[in-house]
Amino acid sequence: MNSFSGRDLMVEEPDIVKEMKETEKLGKFQSKQIFCEEFETHKRVENVSEEAVVLIENDLKRKEGANYFNYGTTKDELRKIKEKYRLITENTHDLIALTTFKLNPTYTYANPSLKKVLGYDSEDLIGKPCLDFIHPKDKKKLFPLLKKYVGMKISKLLTEKNLDVFECIEYRFKDKSGNWHYLESTVNMIGDELLFISKDITERKKAEGALRKAHGELEMQVQERTAKLVKSNEQLNLEIAERKEIEEELKESRSHFQMLFSSIVDPVVIVDSKGKFLEISDKLEERLGFTREELLGRNFLTVKIATKKSKASLIKNLAKRMARMKVTPYEIEAITKDGKKIPAEVNATKIVYKGKPADMVVFRDITERKKAEGALRKAHGELEMQVQERTAKLVKSNERLKLEITERKKIEKDMQASKQKFRDVMFSSSDWVWEVDINGNYSYIGGKVEDVLGYKPGELIGKTPFDLMPEGEAKKIKDVFVRIAEQKKDIKNLENWNLHKDGHPVCLLTNGVPIMDEDGNLIGYRGVDKDITERKKTNKRIVDSERKFRSIFENANDAIFLMSEDTFIECNPKTEEMLGCDREDILQRKPYEFSPPCQPDGRDSKAKALEKINAAFAGEPLSIDTIKSSAPAIPKSAQFFEWHHTKLDGTLFDAEVNLNRVEIESKAMLQAIVRDITWRKKADDEVKKKINELERYKNATVGRELRLIELKKKIKQFEKEKAESWRTENE
Repeated sequence: MNSFSGRDLMVEEPDIVKEMKETEKLGKFQSKQIFCEEFETHKRVENVSEEAVVLIENDLKRKEGANYFNYGTTKDELRKIKEKYRLITENTHDLIALTTFKLNPTYTYANPSLKKVLGYDSEDLIGKPCLDFIHPKDKKKLFPLLKKYVGMKISKLLTEKNLDVFECIEYRFKDKSGNWHYLESTVNMIGDELLFISKDITERKKAEGALRKAHGELEMQVQERTAKLVKSNEQLNLEIAERKEIEEELKESRSHFQMLFSSIVDPVVIVDSKGKFLEISDKLEERLGFTREELLGRNFLTVKIATKKSKASLIKNLAKRMARMKVTPYEIEAITKDGKKIPAEVNATKIVYKGKPADMVVFRDITERKKAEGALRKAHGELEMQVQERTAKLVKSNERLKLEITERKKIEKDMQASKQKFRDVMFSSSDWVWEVDINGNYSYIGGKVEDVLGYKPGELIGKTPFDLMPEGEAKKIKDVFVRIAEQKKDIKNLENWNLHKDGHPVCLLTNGVPIMDEDGNLIGYRGVDKDITERKKTNKRIVDSERKFRSIFENANDAIFLMSEDTFIECNPKTEEMLGCDREDILQRKPYEFSPPCQPDGRDSKAKALEKINAAFAGEPLSIDTIKSSAPAIPKSAQFFEWHHTKLDGTLFDAEVNLNRVEIESKAMLQAIVRDITWRKKADDEVKKKINELERYKNATVGRELRLIELKKKIKQFEKEKAESWRTENE
């Protein structure tokens, strides 16, 4: 509103007005002069007849003697009431003013609140006409109200009735700075004065104006949008239909997620930021033995599901992921319900589960991988043992083994690099998931299949898994799949070879579950494929390595056996041939049991054998003479000596023995390589015998020098041939 509203609104009369009127009634202390002044005022009111004026004068004269107020009677009481009113009016936040009862009233009183709100001191207003401060447009509408009040005053004088009348009005009032304020005033008649109790409603009026403006703008916007409602409703209907379709897809997606969650080969759990289990897969129950009821809702720290050290790693990495830090896969030790420890690799990622941040953790059982690594270490130990088995006289074979060792180290390095590459790939890409229809055609591909087979998901939709396999493999796997589908069974750990997009083979481990319709009919399969190519290659290398070194051990030309302390625990076929008995007759027996009581030097065979065995275990070096006479490839810490052995039937033969200390599975053992040198000893005896005969012949045949020289040449030739034969045999 920009001007006086003109409304004739009756509201509840303020308490202060009521009390002031009660005070007026209490003493009726108006004097004759007051009545006369009122009368003079009324005489100036428009439309008041002369007859009414005469009646009022007569009435005043009649009442003067009877109702004159006795001031002495209520003086103290009146003083107290006035003091009370003074305190109220001077401390209230309302604007309180008294004016003369005229059509152009003047101020007779103004409380301090006018100073705070409008800036006027009391002396700025007393005696000033009220209408001078009121907006011109609001003055014209204020006159009828003043006229009405004057008429009511006259009516009171004539009827002698106290008219409790007040009205609420709004108008604009100029403050001392010249700005206009909207005031809401309650106007009451108090004796011969008008009482104005006002509130500054400028801010409210501004808010109402802004509200009206906003209402107008809103109406305009409503009108503008009305034309668009039909089109919007049509669009909304389309969006509702689309949303329903999306909701159905979301429902199906959630079903896919739950099925895939249950189909993943490895155990999977979902935990919140505090480590509480929100969801677990069936595989966790199968692997660890804990039921869903035992885990859901509990913190993993309160369940004996991992070792203390592993729980510390889980807490540390959970905090890192919640802080959005990158965490690479790491290993822990899980504990089954019956207390068995299982090595596992943990790979986790942050997800949103039911609208809240959570952690999805995949536990991969790496027991087989650990066994493979153990087998590899064992093969490494056996390889080292075979390397130490080479003797000084097998120079060429020894060089070949050195080349094989170099190649093995290269293979080990390549294998380690391959393992690291495999871990990196597994970290950056998870197993890929799929769904096929009843005809085996891919209808859904999820995950990073491109990293495994080189195909983008869209390239495989409509194809079958058998389209990716070599011809023979496709026929074999298809027959297996048909048998499984006929029985509506799960696909469990089905190994199959596929061809990468670039042509190289990839071995996959497939697991899946059947998809049924509402009537229980098979409509397809849903599952997960895992790349196990590297694991297959590693297993093949281990088998090939074992086969190669077993072949060397089995086909050696020398007797090779292992001793734990002084007892045979392993031997090759050549040992059986040399000792003339079976393997069972050799194992768990002592080497001196296959020896005569004494050796050629007269020493007891058992005592001397134990001395050599202890020296080999202690790593004592060979003697200077032995070192000079032995092949250069024999380790200087080995024991190399000649020995008289006997076969099981007691047949005596000469042997050359090489004892080496080896470590097998962290246990010290002796490796012995024994060569039968009986024929060589006989040849040496024959040479010595011939030389002795020649010497005797020389002494007995003086003058036969030429023939003797010729004979010596033949002997040297014979020795040379013998030496070459010896070298050939050693090679």
